[in-house]
This record gives sequence, C-alpha cells and structure tokens, in this order.
Amino acid sequence: MKRVWSFLLGVYVAGMAYGGLTLIWGPKGYLQYQHLLAYKVKLEANVNQLEDYHSDLALHAKSLASDRKAVMLAARELGYYQDDEGRIVLENGYKPTSSGSFAVGAFIKPYESEQSPVFVLKLVAIFMGAVVTLLTWNFFTSEGKKR
Repeated sequence: MKRVWSFLLGVYVAGMAYGGLTLIWGPKGYLQYQHLLAYKVKLEANVNQLEDYHSDLALHAKSLASDRKAVMLAARELGYYQDDEGRIVLENGYKPTSSGSFAVGAFIKPYESEQSPVFVLKLVAIFMGAVVTLLTWNFFTSEGKKR
C-alpha cells in the first residue's frame, strides 16, 4: 500500500510540476504574455507615429493646395526648375538626402510567438515525478524494514 502512495505522490508532483512549468514557459504562460505586451507597446508607438505622419501630410497637402511657393518648392524637390534655375552638383559626391521618407510597415515585424516546446515541459515534469516516486519508494521501503 505504501508503494501505491509513493506512486500517487510521484504522479501528483509530476502534474503540479507540469502545471507550474506551463504557467511560466507554456504557450499561454507568463513569459509569452510579457512578450505580447512588449509587442503591443511597439504597435501603439507605431500607430502614434503614423498619426503624426498623417497630420504632417494633411498640412503639406493643404499648403500645396493654397500656397504657390509650396508648389514651387515641391516641384524643385522633384527636379523641375524654371528657365533661369538649375541644379548644382558638387565634386565630392554630395547628394541631397530625401528627408521625410516613410515606409509603412517597415518598423514593426509581424508578431511571432517565442514558445518553448511543450514536450520539453512534459519531460521535465515526468522526470520530477519519477524522482519523487523513487525517493519515496526507497523511503517507504526502508521505513518498513526498520519496523
């Protein structure tokens, strides 16, 4: 009868170990939740940046619709010049940078979960249960020999 209790204790320990390990490292565990929260923060920052960019574009479009000088500057950036104007190319290879370029979706990668394999958690739990079973098995049998 003591061996049955030893086996049941080992099964109980294995189940509790698997539950604890899954709670922390499982596919829906604490570490996965923290990873998901960090991804949420990145997405919120990206949405805020896109909203700022949208408002800047709306102001730029409004100025292009109403201001002649803004249209002329935009045309110069695209390479259109008036008859008495031209482009200056320096010998050291200076190239004007394209400021304000924005690639939507280039900042945030799609969400990928970092899961530990569930079978490893199961193996660790079974190993812990087997160790407890063997330790209690030997403990109960040595107790019986002393009496």
